[in-house]
Amino acid sequence: SRTYSIRNCGETSESNRNTLASLDLQQPHGNCVQVECAAKQNSRNNPSQSRQPRTMADAGDATRPLRVWLLHPDLGLGGAEKLVVNAALSLQARGHQVKILTAHHDPARCFSETLPGGPLGECVQVHGDWLPRAVFGRFHVVCAILRMLVVATVAATQCFSGAGPDVFVVDQVAHVVPFLRLFARRPVVFYCHFPDKLLCVDRTSRLKRFYRAPMDWWEEVSTGASDAVIVNSEFTAEIFRSAFTSLSRVALRVLYPCIDMAQFDEPLTAAVREKAQNDFPPGLVAHLKRWGEDA
Repeated sequence: SRTYSIRNCGETSESNRNTLASLDLQQPHGNCVQVECAAKQNSRNNPSQSRQPRTMADAGDATRPLRVWLLHPDLGLGGAEKLVVNAALSLQARGHQVKILTAHHDPARCFSETLPGGPLGECVQVHGDWLPRAVFGRFHVVCAILRMLVVATVAATQCFSGAGPDVFVVDQVAHVVPFLRLFARRPVVFYCHFPDKLLCVDRTSRLKRFYRAPMDWWEEVSTGASDAVIVNSEFTAEIFRSAFTSLSRVALRVLYPCIDMAQFDEPLTAAVREKAQNDFPPGLVAHLKRWGEDA
C-alpha cells in the first residue's frame, strides 16, 4: 500500500525535512506545502519486479535535493503559467533541481524568468510543438493530449537513461498521468486548476457529447491515477468533488497560487503612478475604493 499526504506548514521541522520524498513547494513569502510520497512496497510483491525508486529513501539518500520535473502544455502568459514559473523558482530557491517540459514556449510571449539568461532559462525544454494545436479550429483537447503525450514520452525516455526526476508535477492535462506512472515509474503529483470537462460548455449537439464522453472519462480516470492531487482553492475542491464523482476517496489538499511579495516591497515611482492612473478607465480607482470600503 502507499500513503500520500500534503500539508500546509509555516516552517519545516527536522523530522519533516527527513521525510521520504518530501517535495517542498515554498511560496516566496515563506509558506510552503509538502507533498510526502511515503511509498511502501507490499510484502506480497516480488522485490525483483518492483518499480524503479519512487522515493529518495529507495534511492539511498533521504537528504539530497529533489529533481522535480514540471509538465505544462503551453508555457506562455497566464495564471497557470505564472503558477508554474513561481513554483519552479521557489523549488530552485530551496535547492531542488527543476526542469520544465512543455509543448510550446514562445520567447516573444512568455515570462522573462524563462528566457535565456533568466533563472529558468536553462530549465525549459520544448517537445511536441510540431503537432498542431487544433485541426480546422476544432479538436483542441485531442491535440493538447497528443502534444503532452509527446512531452511525457520524452520524459519517460530520459528516465530510462537514468536522468529522470524524483517526482513529476503535472497540471492542466491529466491524461498523461497513467502513461508516466506506467513507463517513467516515478511519483506523479497533479495540480488541478479546474476540471477540463467543465470548460467545454457547448454540448448541445449529440455529436459533441459523443466526442467529449471518452475525453472526460479519460481525464477522470487519469486524475485518479495520480499519487497526489492538489487543487488551487477550496472552491475548486468542491467543483472537483461534484465533477469527478468516482474520485470521492481521493484526498485533496489546497495549494493557493503563490505570489512574489518582493515585488511590493519597493515604492512606486511617480512615473509608474502616473501611468497606472492614465491606463485605468475613468472613475475605476474611485469605484474600487468605494467597493473596498463597502466590503
